[in-house]
Amino acid sequence: MKYFSWLLLTGLFFSCQHDKKKEVETEQKPTVVVRPKLPIELTDSVLIKQHLSQYKIDSASIAQVVQFYADTVGKHPANTLVWSDKGQLHGMASMFINLIDHAEDDGLPMKSYHTDDIEKLYLEATDSTNFENAAGRLLRQELDVLLTASFFKYADQLWKGRIDPNKKQWFVKRKSFDYSKILHSLLNGSVSFTTYEPLHREYGLLRKALQKYRQIEKDGGWPLLTAAAYKNLAIGDTSQAVFLLAKRLQITDDIPKSAIDSVFNTPLVEGLKKFQKRHGLPENAIMGPKTIQQLNIPVEKRINQILVNMERWRWVPAGREGTYIGINIPEFVLHVFENNKQVWQMDVIVGQAATTTPIFDGELEFIVFNPSWSVPRSISVNEILPKLKANPNYLQAHEMEAYALGGGNKPVNTDQVDWKALTSSTLRYSFRQKPGKKNPLGRVKFLFPNAYEVYMHDTPNHQLFNRTERGFSHGCIRLSDPLKLQEYLMKDDTLWTPAKVQQIWAKGEEKYIRLKKKIPVFLAYFTTWQDSAGNLHFREDLYGHDAQLAEDLLFPQPEQLIQDINL
Repeated sequence: MKYFSWLLLTGLFFSCQHDKKKEVETEQKPTVVVRPKLPIELTDSVLIKQHLSQYKIDSASIAQVVQFYADTVGKHPANTLVWSDKGQLHGMASMFINLIDHAEDDGLPMKSYHTDDIEKLYLEATDSTNFENAAGRLLRQELDVLLTASFFKYADQLWKGRIDPNKKQWFVKRKSFDYSKILHSLLNGSVSFTTYEPLHREYGLLRKALQKYRQIEKDGGWPLLTAAAYKNLAIGDTSQAVFLLAKRLQITDDIPKSAIDSVFNTPLVEGLKKFQKRHGLPENAIMGPKTIQQLNIPVEKRINQILVNMERWRWVPAGREGTYIGINIPEFVLHVFENNKQVWQMDVIVGQAATTTPIFDGELEFIVFNPSWSVPRSISVNEILPKLKANPNYLQAHEMEAYALGGGNKPVNTDQVDWKALTSSTLRYSFRQKPGKKNPLGRVKFLFPNAYEVYMHDTPNHQLFNRTERGFSHGCIRLSDPLKLQEYLMKDDTLWTPAKVQQIWAKGEEKYIRLKKKIPVFLAYFTTWQDSAGNLHFREDLYGHDAQLAEDLLFPQPEQLIQDINL
């Protein structure tokens, strides 16, 4: 592979040297070897299967290649070679080979694209001794179909991802590509590879971060810090442990290189706070257990974390115009975007590990003022019923009502129900809490209809927003400043003026309002990203999704690995 890259660079070098020489010796003209054009070269389904089967490419991928050559997309004659024209190899061939030769820069496995085989074939096919004979024709045929098979797999994995997101609890709509049309467009020069690269800025930033952290790994990583050495650390303290801390923070650019010292001084304090901020920790410059733990996570694990999140960005559909909302679950933050630029954000509370917030997209359609709370069945069985068994007056004390399942909208007389006699299987009631101060939904909720019964809402329990880790809900999203979101979404609605909204608050009655325009909402799961200031952030794997994805992406079982290479 490196030999092939060296050949490309050597060709460019000598080309430049020749141009310089031409300026001096204008009377000398280089000898140009012009090969005769051969007849149009063809392949067929039998040859394609023969060529590709020797590389253990699976039948579905071979069928895709056969179909590609049989079609006449882009006015291309059926079964005609596409990576060469009458014996002359297309310039795109060397460009594509160079791309797959650097696939690891995107965390993609080069062996999956048969890089060694393709480079060997390329060198043999471009050997002048093979140009006009039967061996040359067979080499070009084999190279052509192998390049096509490799392109289909590389493009699919780079632009859409290697792992099926639905199998990893990721239910955001995916991008769609017509790889046959794209390949023809690339070969006729109407588009370039960059046209279809992952379209999100965040992907490119993580790609750069990957190179940086791989270099850190190559240089030996960072020092391991012992918690006992930092107990009662104070400004002005000096020790070898402080020097190691400074070195650790310098490696990840939390302090500048010039700031390395063995004194726990102001630059080191600020660098430690910066590190804590990047990892979602309290910014107090205290070397507590969680800070020590994050400092000691090996660079190899951080590299894997970057690779996992790059894969997720490959799943994300192209950016969209207009206003949309993105909620990053491990970050505990809601972001509001206008034309793909963030305009503001707020802290949120998401589902705990036992009742995770799902990953999906939807459209925000309704705002509900003074919402009542229809208690989910799981909470009714697991939480409300046990409390009713202990206290039959629990519903009245919490301004709640009970309804017989299938019995209409009229509440039942709870005094006539023997709650102690009921079990999870015999509970035939649903519960509803009236609007008010005791309602866990607070003053307003935001509905984006979905199969998971997840929505955003206010909460009377705002002290939880003082925590840096906020996985406390049953799956819905609690907002730290719901009125800001309500005002933002309704700012252009002349029907619902601030004065009219205040009247609704005052009445305390439940009121549904349909937005004039639906707003896209994305619930995502990213545990590493780069902010606008260029700082790389990491967060805990709240639901274990990183670990599950890494198992298939980075550490596949032997049979999975073989399948991945052959697809």
